[in-house]
Amino acid sequence: MRLIKKLAHLILKANYYNYLQSIIIIFYAFAKAYLYYYIKRVISCLGDVLSSARGYNF
Repeated sequence: MRLIKKLAHLILKANYYNYLQSIIIIFYAFAKAYLYYYIKRVISCLGDVLSSARGYNF
């Protein structure tokens, strides 16, 4: 009986870690996508600024 309890506890623990890991992976994927989008926006913004600055003669 004690062994079954221990086994159940281990399974629950493993399940909890898997759940945590999946949440972290999902969060990381979202963060990566957002960061990629943000960097792309910043680069396009910089490109616009540079192209408009090139039009003027400094």
